[in-house]
Amino acid sequence: AALALRCVTEGLGPGWQVTKVSYRLRRPVYAPADLAYTARVTAVEGDSMTLELTEEHASGEVGFEGTVRVSKTARRHTDEALVSTAGGRT
Repeated sequence: AALALRCVTEGLGPGWQVTKVSYRLRRPVYAPADLAYTARVTAVEGDSMTLELTEEHASGEVGFEGTVRVSKTARRHTDEALVSTAGGRT
């Protein structure tokens, strides 16, 4: 599941954050394995989206399926927090 979440976060970029994950393991995967991940938007509410996430093996079998809730990050506030943290106590 961690690899699938990494694909979601890298695919969406730094303007999004994962806020909730739920999934069901259907078939375990053992390394090395050729996997494909598919994320499909199922709902949009304001600055948030719900994605349906599927992991598929090269054989066509589904490894796991689940939902991921993501929301836009407040970029301006994130940048300010980094600056104030960097210039904090010395």
